[in-house]
Amino acid sequence: MGRQLKLNLFIYPGGHHEAAWRHPESRTDRLLDIRFYQELAQRAEAAKLDAVFFADGPALESNVQYAARFRIEPFTWLSAIAVATERIGLIGTASTTYLEPYNAARLFASLDHLSNGRAGWNIVTTGAERAARNFGLDEHPPHAERYARADEFVRVAGKLWDSWEDGAVVADAGSGLFADTSRIHPVRHEDRHFRVEGPLNTPRTPQGRPVYVQAGSSPDGKAFAAEHAEAVFTAHQTLQSAQGFYADIKARAASFGRGPDQLLVLPGISPYLGSTEAEARALKQEFDELTSRSTGWASCRSCWASTLTASHWMPGSRRSCWRRQARPEAAASWCWTSSAGKTPRCVRSCSASPVPAGTTCSQERPCRWRTRSSDGSKATPLTGTTSCPHGCPGASRPSPTR
Repeated sequence: MGRQLKLNLFIYPGGHHEAAWRHPESRTDRLLDIRFYQELAQRAEAAKLDAVFFADGPALESNVQYAARFRIEPFTWLSAIAVATERIGLIGTASTTYLEPYNAARLFASLDHLSNGRAGWNIVTTGAERAARNFGLDEHPPHAERYARADEFVRVAGKLWDSWEDGAVVADAGSGLFADTSRIHPVRHEDRHFRVEGPLNTPRTPQGRPVYVQAGSSPDGKAFAAEHAEAVFTAHQTLQSAQGFYADIKARAASFGRGPDQLLVLPGISPYLGSTEAEARALKQEFDELTSRSTGWASCRSCWASTLTASHWMPGSRRSCWRRQARPEAAASWCWTSSAGKTPRCVRSCSASPVPAGTTCSQERPCRWRTRSSDGSKATPLTGTTSCPHGCPGASRPSPTR
């Protein structure tokens, strides 16, 4: 079989544009309606997408005052989606910093059984420092320490899933033998971060373990992905940057004896859709005009290392913003004031690449795929709870699949 394009739908309540919830076509009454998310997944499945993905974090986002930036616990939501779909993959986020391996192993094992082998794990170490205080900690663990814990965490979880061999469940009513205990083993793991006896109290799953996904682009993150992940979510603003990341992560995977097809690179895409370039640009402007002044300044400040004030900006000026963090290539932004010089606009792409105006999705993604800068895409629709005239999942006009 030849090389295939992999497509995933990143579902975010309210959409990825921070002002999407204010759009006249948005249905904020459906933000917590599980039937809406089931419908999205069903549409994505009908469109032949490979998976749906839910992000998560154990702390409230700081911009929730002006944007629909709450979090939905993914296991409960994905379980409800599992019973409404048949084939599409179900990727949920779980933190290796604020969970324990035994709990995580049980959650993913249950989801894999419930979905008949469709569970995926987006492995995160949690970057939000404020999360520490939600778990009785005075400080958020340092970056390197979090990745060291993540490495051991994944290894322990793997041991727990493997603690039940294939065929351990006999269920022989005649003999009265339910399980062959010679095929169920303790893990007896003891190392720097964890002491886990095992075995897991859930039988072996249809997949054996979930598909591993990771999104870190720091040196530690890329090293972790190269060894463990089967897909890596990323974002790049230029073809050159995307090609560099692609080549680097594939080479790192090769150093662990892995083939290039064993680690897929899936950059995000957030398209504005229109029948013409003018229509797409008008739609983009329509959304940007809904961004509040406070949200705009907060977004711009988050891009710059220094604090911005109104004196930094002149009416009509434009500047490129780059976040000083582990993923600068993913945080390109254009911030500018309105013609009146009052409201800062910030069109961000911290998790996805915007499709250039005048470029169709059918041109952009295959171009990156053919030039060896991606293996597919993570579609991040800019708006969420709207109805699409084209039947697209997750957006009205800005849709991930048109």
